[in-house]
Amino acid sequence: MAGKETPQRESAKGGANEVLGICLVALAVLFLLALFSYDKGDLSFNGTEVNDPRHNLVGILGAWLAQGCFLAFGVSAYLLPPLTLVISLGFLSNKLEGFRKRWPWALTLILAASAGLSLYPSLLSGLAARLNTVDGGGYIGMLLNKAIFQHLGTAGATVILLAVYLVSLLYITNFHLKDIVREAWQRWKLRGIDRKQPLAEAEVEISKKEHELEKRVVELQHQLEKAHAEAEVAHEDPRIIDLSQPGSLQSGQSDGGEVMDELLDEQDGKAKRQLAAIMFTDIAGYSRMANHDEKAALKLIKKQRRLLKPIVKKFEGEWLKEIGDGLLLSFGSSINAVDCAIAIQEKLRGEPHLDLRIGIHQGDIVRDGKDILGDGVNIASRIEPYAPIGGVAVSEKIQQDLISQPEYDVQLLGEFALEGVDQRVEIYTLNFGEEELEETQIIEAEDLKHEETVLLSGSDENSEEEYSEGSASVEDVLGISDSETEEGTESSVHIAAAVSSTGPLRQPKTRKTKATRVDRGPLIENYNLPPANFLQAPEYDAVPVDSTEELKHQAITIQKTLQQFGVEVALGDITKGPTITRFELHPAAGVKMEKVTAYASNITAALEAERINILAPVPGKSTVGVEVPNRVKTKVIMRDLLESDEWKKSKAKIPVALGKDVYGKPMIADLAEMPHLLIAGATGAGKSVCMNSIIASLLYKFSPDEMRLVMIDPKVVELQMYNKLPHLVVPVVTDPKKVILALRWVVQEMEKRYKIFAQENVKNIHAFNRRAPNKPKTEAEPELPLFDGNKERLEVGSEGFAVEVDEEIAVPREEELEIPDKLSYIVVVIDELADLMLTAPADVENAIARITQMARAAGIHCIVATQRPSVKVITGVIKANIPSRIAFQVASKIDSRVILDEMGAEKLLGKGDMLYQPPGAPKPIRAQGPLVEDHEIQQIVDFIAEQGKPSYELEIHKQLSKPIAVIDAAPSDEEEELIQQCIAVIRSEQKASVSKLQRRLRLGYNRAARLMDELEDRGIVGPAQGNEPREILIDLDGTGADGRGQVMHSAV
Repeated sequence: MAGKETPQRESAKGGANEVLGICLVALAVLFLLALFSYDKGDLSFNGTEVNDPRHNLVGILGAWLAQGCFLAFGVSAYLLPPLTLVISLGFLSNKLEGFRKRWPWALTLILAASAGLSLYPSLLSGLAARLNTVDGGGYIGMLLNKAIFQHLGTAGATVILLAVYLVSLLYITNFHLKDIVREAWQRWKLRGIDRKQPLAEAEVEISKKEHELEKRVVELQHQLEKAHAEAEVAHEDPRIIDLSQPGSLQSGQSDGGEVMDELLDEQDGKAKRQLAAIMFTDIAGYSRMANHDEKAALKLIKKQRRLLKPIVKKFEGEWLKEIGDGLLLSFGSSINAVDCAIAIQEKLRGEPHLDLRIGIHQGDIVRDGKDILGDGVNIASRIEPYAPIGGVAVSEKIQQDLISQPEYDVQLLGEFALEGVDQRVEIYTLNFGEEELEETQIIEAEDLKHEETVLLSGSDENSEEEYSEGSASVEDVLGISDSETEEGTESSVHIAAAVSSTGPLRQPKTRKTKATRVDRGPLIENYNLPPANFLQAPEYDAVPVDSTEELKHQAITIQKTLQQFGVEVALGDITKGPTITRFELHPAAGVKMEKVTAYASNITAALEAERINILAPVPGKSTVGVEVPNRVKTKVIMRDLLESDEWKKSKAKIPVALGKDVYGKPMIADLAEMPHLLIAGATGAGKSVCMNSIIASLLYKFSPDEMRLVMIDPKVVELQMYNKLPHLVVPVVTDPKKVILALRWVVQEMEKRYKIFAQENVKNIHAFNRRAPNKPKTEAEPELPLFDGNKERLEVGSEGFAVEVDEEIAVPREEELEIPDKLSYIVVVIDELADLMLTAPADVENAIARITQMARAAGIHCIVATQRPSVKVITGVIKANIPSRIAFQVASKIDSRVILDEMGAEKLLGKGDMLYQPPGAPKPIRAQGPLVEDHEIQQIVDFIAEQGKPSYELEIHKQLSKPIAVIDAAPSDEEEELIQQCIAVIRSEQKASVSKLQRRLRLGYNRAARLMDELEDRGIVGPAQGNEPREILIDLDGTGADGRGQVMHSAV
């Protein structure tokens, strides 16, 4: 559909028409004055005495203008003023704009008049003599008569000229001969009526009404024909946007006509796109040589071509273009490009004046004839100047491909802003063979403000020396004692001396009591994120399945089906996505959108489709969308998402790749903003693949010290492949009875983090990680004194005042916290919620509710999945705290309402077709999830596992390693906290009795007695001795069991 012109363009066009109309009016007036005031005595050309002054009203110019017109057209020149005036009216009035295009008929009218007057030369011979022309038709009429009409005879020529004259006159004046004849016939009929007869007047009125009705019928027929013509145009040219192929929607382009034009050009063969490794070379100092000796410079170019072509051919490269002394080469793989670059530098080493800089980047290139464009060419040419002379500079994409190849030594040069590239680019240098020449590129001063400081090797050595003394040890990270290490406990990961992305940890001060610490990820030296080549490459050359004509036919079928039921719609855009094609319809004025929805079954039958979905309206548009499944679905490749600009330029704190929407745009969500995600769908609909794609997104973005994972898999087989990851806090939990322990650990970790935030005076993890690392600690407020000057014992009463107590007590100090410089994110992944809700529904629901309610600010996020979306599994409490949801195909509308609170998921197609409900969005977004196969995930996990072994949190790991019977008998977290408080009271009071615990901890008798029994079972106190306090079996002051030598007092 053609776009409408903007108001500015219409205004400018209207102004130009008015100027042209005024000029034509002026020309018509000049013609009128010059022709009707013509006197052949004004010109010496006619052989007469020249009039002084000239009689022509336009002067000498008007005399020559009139003479020329009369010589050319004869007496027919008098038609020029009225015809020019008629055409000018078309430019001055929009109602008469039809006259603008009728100038050919005006010219035809003048030529026909000239030829007719020349056919009868004696008709206006006197006037022709006075006008000093050859005859009444002028020279043009005479030529037409001799060349054409003399073969037809006078009668035949007259008939033809009259016909041409009348046709021209009719087209110019827009008169309809048929209407004139009809009007004459009507008048003749009315004259035949005898008005003296009775009812004569009525007959006249009836005849007039009959005539008016006939005119109205003719007008309606014209309008109907015009409407049919417009509808046919709409049928033939709907805009079709094919976004089903990988890479079809590029950054910086909309999903409008520009994208479509580019795609259609590629399909027609006008341009060819491919993914390639591009090498750009340049000779250092060539311009200086060319200025001094052009012949030597040309010989150097020929020598370079002769030496390099065999090497490029050996590594299967393509010689694309020569740009001065620069070369543009293309390779099928990045490894071939790097090997070729190394071979070129080694070949040219020692060759005089052939000192090359080489830049390599992998990206898309587009070939259009001899032109080669694209991201690959641009970046390769921009990073080449950063290479040392005789060296090679590569982009981050090439560096990622070289990670798994130990024979290549790649070093980061720095991060730079390149011209024509929106995002800053990391540039690496390749070390090989002999050292490169010392000379490097001279960067101009004005370019320095766009660049980051180059990372030199010396700074790395200094940083190692600086942090070597304060680096964390294996024991500190794992939380084990020296004795355990000496007994043979093996370190699970190599700890780097250099600072990781989360920074060095503060050394805790020496204290008697052990400080509470939060979970820390392992610091792995030289950790590398997995390269993208572990994932399946996008299929750029995939042939579209549904042709343009087939899509147009389907659109027309939808329109005709609705017209059969009286619903008038106009066709809009046709957008082909990976799984479905969306046909947009514009309802006519007065047509409700609900009418289109009511005929969904009829449209499905007409299209012979499996099922369709109707959006009324399309979110953000005034159209109705009919979503029809594609006959052959296109895969959404995970690698295509990770290489897209949306992923690279994403500002999300925790980005996850969810797939592509209907318009082919990659969907990159932020888990930190969700902040939790619920995934539900039937078996085989794509739920597990979606989970794998989300986890893969996290692994491609975060190192183990930046992201920790807690995985819960009651089905045992879904998440077992991740057990080797160093990101895990504990091994994948598969026993439903042990899940509660893992969730409780997450809750405890959350509470610890909030205590750290309160101590550091920050609100969330982002503010904590951005704070100054050496910020001085705030001094703690002095505690309330327990003794006054007279040594009287005081206690804090219920109202906050100090009151006297009957005996001496000691209040334990506030819990000490070990504060790291940075905290890592924690993501809890629960693959099957239904199995957990069958085992311990109340505990699981409470734990998930507490995590989802409070853990966002602490950097803890939860991803919950289930294949049984019922109200007993996805309870109201869980739904209320997880606003972000993904629904795959389900069996019924009820299941769809349970997940999304609305229908729609039951109409999905399966195999990754999903509805994504972002937080705060009014409607879910339809999308196609990416395909990640198990062997791809296994390669990613193996690559990460080779860099470091799992480093589990020992406390929770020991608890999960216990048998189920021991876990069931263990006290809850709340009771364990009370037990520790009881031990603290016993230490301070040097006595152990139930009444003492009641008074100090404000407990009832039954609970205090139960706690005392637990202390007896643990061997902390002895058995009851009647009214005497129990014997204390633990060492309180380092001199042995304190209860054996104590003096027994009566229990109070």
